[in-house]
Amino acid sequence: MPASSVRFRFRPPWWGVLLAAAGCAAGVALGAWQQGRAAEKRAAALNVPRVALRGELLERFTVYLDNRLHRGRPGYQVVQPLRTPEGRHVLVNRGWLAAGARRGEPPRVRTPAGEVAIEGVRRERIARALEPPGAKREGAVWQNASVPAFAAWSGLTLEPWVLEQHSAL
Repeated sequence: MPASSVRFRFRPPWWGVLLAAAGCAAGVALGAWQQGRAAEKRAAALNVPRVALRGELLERFTVYLDNRLHRGRPGYQVVQPLRTPEGRHVLVNRGWLAAGARRGEPPRVRTPAGEVAIEGVRRERIARALEPPGAKREGAVWQNASVPAFAAWSGLTLEPWVLEQHSAL
């Protein structure tokens, strides 16, 4: 038989058409749901309380939160308390710092002397990383930190929230 004389007709079963239509409708509904969630998240980001504080960073209480990745590179989140002129203490997450060549020794963070101005976002807590049960803190390198744990370790009375620093020092 010559190829030009072969006729092929596509006739899917009724249930196949129904299944394809249901799949398309589900995809459109999920897309609309994701658009709504994105709008909610954008609105929530606009309502995050911004904070500006002045005070002195207490270098002797510097803690490095281990196993924090940034763009695929290992490093630490640097956490330090800030003493305000009124004598209050606020825990400040100063941001990410790349890990050095030796895993056991975190790199030194530059802590400016004297009074500094810090701007950022008020957070209820510091994001936690996965931690094995019974893990212990070793020196200044911790897996996770919370305001109560930091207060107990340092002996400072801390505000019950954390400042996530967004300004440069």
